[in-house]
Amino acid sequence: MPPSPGFPPDAVPLTRSATLPAGILEEAAALVRRRTGLVFSEARRSAFETGLQTAMRQAKLSDPDLKTYLARLAVEPALLDDLVAEITVGETYFFREPRQFAVLRGDILPALLSGRPPDRPLRAWSAGCASGEEPYTVAIMLRELGADRGAHIVGTDLSRGALAKACRGRYTRWSLRGTPEHAVGRYFTPVGNQFELAAAVRAAVEFRYLNLAEDTYPSFATGVWGMDVILCRNVLIYFDAETVARAARRLIDCLSEDGWLLLGSSDPLLADLVRCEVVVTSAGLAYRRAGVRQVVAPEIHAPPIPPPPLEPARDPAPEPS
Repeated sequence: MPPSPGFPPDAVPLTRSATLPAGILEEAAALVRRRTGLVFSEARRSAFETGLQTAMRQAKLSDPDLKTYLARLAVEPALLDDLVAEITVGETYFFREPRQFAVLRGDILPALLSGRPPDRPLRAWSAGCASGEEPYTVAIMLRELGADRGAHIVGTDLSRGALAKACRGRYTRWSLRGTPEHAVGRYFTPVGNQFELAAAVRAAVEFRYLNLAEDTYPSFATGVWGMDVILCRNVLIYFDAETVARAARRLIDCLSEDGWLLLGSSDPLLADLVRCEVVVTSAGLAYRRAGVRQVVAPEIHAPPIPPPPLEPARDPAPEPS
């Protein structure tokens, strides 16, 4: 049997143990792939089915309405947003992957800021920002370095629901589990069982809808061009090889001449997919435009920090909307 257009070529057909009809899953996966570029390997098919069922329940649709749901999914952005939120891992928190942030704060940002003219503020982009913790972390970091004046920080995601939550800037203690207590006291105000981010930090970040699988960047319209720092962590894992290569080329093209692209530890290596310069850091690989002059040593040594806390497999309870 040939592979479905909704799943990668190396994926095997759905087994009979699937709760939903295989044809429906394949059709839904193909639609999601066409609209978002997201693909799901065999290992993720169970999660895809579970997310599909959850999204259908949220839309108040049951099994007999599967065809109706797919028809609506093709024309209603809100329904697609809900499905994307359920089938991707949007779990994030402030100062996640602290070793990478240590390299950013200790080496990359000082090098970028050294001798920088006042009329050239720093530009940073969090691609696939989910509920906003990552770009807000960058804003806090720049504020503490005294480099926030005029800085352009943008967070993008393909889930409008996640972006709406990011704009609100309210989080539970779970989102602050990697945040130093002094930063919690300085930048957050308790409001009931949540913590509201300081207005100055919220105002420093602009949130935009952007699908990394689409050919809409770099551009002035999307606000992502000439970026000094791009964080795109654990996003490319959801794309097939062809989409990864296209997205990687666009991400590199979005960098300034001395900019840096940081990916997640689970993301694919880019060296074989796009022309770029690979820099080995103490927190993993970083990428730059090919042929740029190094402004820091190729081997970056970030200051030692304690290991991050172990993460449970999933949140103990869903965060209130």
